Amino acid sequence: MIDSFLRHTFGGGTDTVSAPVFYPRGLLPTSSSILELSVIVPILNEAGTLPSLLQMLAAQRQIAFELILSDGGSNDASLTMVRKLVGELPYPLQLLQGPRGRARQLNFGARAARAPSLLFLHVDSAWDDPLALRCAVDHLRGHTQPVAGHFPLRFDLGTPSCAYLYYSCKAQLGRPGSIHGDQGMLLSSSFFDELGGFEESRSVLEDTFFAEHLRERGKWILLDAPLTTSARRFAEEGLLPRQLLNALIMNFAHIGWDDFFVHAAGVYRPQHESGQLKLSPFFELIASLLAQMPKARQRQLWHETGRYVVGQGWQLALWWDVRRLWRRGSQPETLETTTLDWFEAYLTPLLVRPTMVRMTEALVRLWFALSRRWLRWRRG
Repeated sequence: MIDSFLRHTFGGGTDTVSAPVFYPRGLLPTSSSILELSVIVPILNEAGTLPSLLQMLAAQRQIAFELILSDGGSNDASLTMVRKLVGELPYPLQLLQGPRGRARQLNFGARAARAPSLLFLHVDSAWDDPLALRCAVDHLRGHTQPVAGHFPLRFDLGTPSCAYLYYSCKAQLGRPGSIHGDQGMLLSSSFFDELGGFEESRSVLEDTFFAEHLRERGKWILLDAPLTTSARRFAEEGLLPRQLLNALIMNFAHIGWDDFFVHAAGVYRPQHESGQLKLSPFFELIASLLAQMPKARQRQLWHETGRYVVGQGWQLALWWDVRRLWRRGSQPETLETTTLDWFEAYLTPLLVRPTMVRMTEALVRLWFALSRRWLRWRRG
């Protein structure tokens, strides 16, 4: 998902860079104990989450790995906590203090990595399987062509949810635009270097664009061990508001409307720790930016949006398949994409026609106008 990009892009932190601090446990790896994997985790004010990550990784077995925490300017107790706990860890840890911004932090961590394989991971990720890393690295080594792996995604929910089941199913399909950093990204360091790393010019969705760049040069494979991620932010902000904002973000990033992200910082900062996410300020920002555009540019943006939405029509078909799975009480790995396959074979060729794109564009404009009016009425 893309729920954590806002904190790294619009949150606190500095752009100063300090020398990396390396905390080994015992001796550095020797010829009889060579590092196989570098786990790279970008952090920013994660004092409440880091202990769980460190403990979870300590439970991994039969693999020699290092953990690299790439800090983007934390001003909470994150760094102090790491320095306090590091002596208890059964693996070496590097704590890097560098530039803010997720792409920069990920690249900074990759440059410090000493293993032939890299795993980019979110701080709120966890496996139940103590052999998750061992099996993942072995799985990757079994391929001769350039490949990268992502994990099946699960959510730490108190009660089952069809919506979260949908996101798990969507993630495991590995379709264009559906692989994000919360699924973990495992690849060789040489392949990462060949790809040129994450685009630091991108303020958002650097992981998604990296995934699509990788797809052009290699192949994504689904690894075995399910990776659980926190649903806390969805619960705090509201699943529907968060997903609507995510949809807007995905669209604007896809069509290259960077002005939205420049101005959205000022909208998100005042409310990012206040609980429920308020969509009205974002809709007002979009309307204001559109009003400042020449009419020709407005028409172009709406047309590109219509084309993008048409390209996402398959998600409605997937939702139908997931609903059937939900009613059976089954797990994502048993998903049957009967409706999705039919949709792709018969409806997709019709939807991409210019007439359908224009109709979709008109419907999206109507949806935006009505949603904005409703949000303004609700706000009072």
